[in-house]
Amino acid sequence: MYFRMASRKLDKISRRVVRTVKRSVATWSSLGAAFNTLPGPKSRFLSEKKTLFGIDKLSSPIGFYAIKDDACKRASELVQEATSSKRERKMVDVFDDLSNVLCCVADMAEFIRVAHPKAAYREAAEHATYHISTLVEELNTNRELYDCLRSVVFNGDKVPTSDVDNHVAKLFLFDFEQSGIHLSDSERKKVVSLTESAMTLGQYFINGTSRERVIEKNKLPSGVTNFFQVQGDKIVVNSLQSDCAEEKVREAAYKVYLHPDDHQEYLLQELLKVRHELAVTCGFSSFTHRALRGTTAESPEFVATFLETLNKEIKPLAMEDLRSLLKVKQRENPKAQSIYPWDVNYLSGQLKHEFMQVGF
Repeated sequence: MYFRMASRKLDKISRRVVRTVKRSVATWSSLGAAFNTLPGPKSRFLSEKKTLFGIDKLSSPIGFYAIKDDACKRASELVQEATSSKRERKMVDVFDDLSNVLCCVADMAEFIRVAHPKAAYREAAEHATYHISTLVEELNTNRELYDCLRSVVFNGDKVPTSDVDNHVAKLFLFDFEQSGIHLSDSERKKVVSLTESAMTLGQYFINGTSRERVIEKNKLPSGVTNFFQVQGDKIVVNSLQSDCAEEKVREAAYKVYLHPDDHQEYLLQELLKVRHELAVTCGFSSFTHRALRGTTAESPEFVATFLETLNKEIKPLAMEDLRSLLKVKQRENPKAQSIYPWDVNYLSGQLKHEFMQVGF
C-alpha cells in the first residue's frame, strides 16, 4: 500500500517538525483514542457500548462492510477534489486526507482480521482489507490523479505551501511512480491485476502458516500424545508448544507443525513469480529492487552487505548465548550436548526467569 507508506513517512516528518509546523490531518478520533490510550486492566476489543473501539457501526461484523463503503465514497470525493480545477485546499492536504481515510479502515481491519477471536469479525475485516487495498492500487495507477500531483510538485501549488508540504508531495509522487504510473493503460491494468494476485496469494499463505496440523497418533513418540488434542486415532497440533518443559513434546510439535506443506510451497512459489512479474512490469530488475527503492537501504547489494556484516559481528555473541542455554539444558538433562531449534524459546525463558530472580 503506497498511500499507507506515504502516510507513515508523513507521520515521521510531522513528529520532527511538530514544534514549528502544525498540519490539519483528518483523524478518526474514537479509533485514534483507542490505539493511543494505555490499556487498563480490563482492556478489551469491545467498548462499553459493545462496539469495536467505540465505533457505532462496528456493533456487529456487518459494520465493516458499511465503513468500507463509507471510506470508498469519501475517497472518491477526495479524488474529485484533487483533480478539480476549482480546488481550494493544498494538494498535499487533500492527499493527506485521502491516505488517512483509507488507512483508518485498512489498518483497523487488518488488526481485527489477525487478532479478533470471532471468525465472523475476522472474515468481515478481511473483506474490508482486501477491497481497500484494491482501491489503493487503483489510485496508485490513476493517471489523472498522478498528473495533477506531478504538476504541483514541478510547477508549484496554487495554494501557498511550506517546505514540509513540498517534501511530502514528492513522497506521494514517488509512490505513484513505484506503481508504474508511467506505463501504458494496458500495462497499468496489468499492474493492478498482478498486485491483487500478490495480495490474495500472500493472504492465503499467511493464513496457512497458522493452520493446525493433523497426524496419525501412532507416528508420535509414546508418552507425548496426552499433551495434544486427540481426535480418534489422530493428533491435532496447533502450536509449537515452545513453553513446554518436556523436550520430546517440543520436538514433536516443532517437527509436525513446521513440516513441509506442498500447498504452502505452491502458494509461496506463485507469490514470488507474481511479485517478480509485477516488478519487471514496473521497470525494475527484481521485486527486491522495487521494494527497496527510496528506502534507507537503497539496493539489494547494500542489504546483503549489511546482513553479512551483522552476521559476522553478532555470531560470537550468539555462540556465547547458545553456550549459556546449553548450561541451562544440562541442568535438566546432564547428557545434553546440543541446542535444537525447539529448545531456544523454552531455555531462553528459563534463563530470563533466572536473571529476574537475581535482580538483573
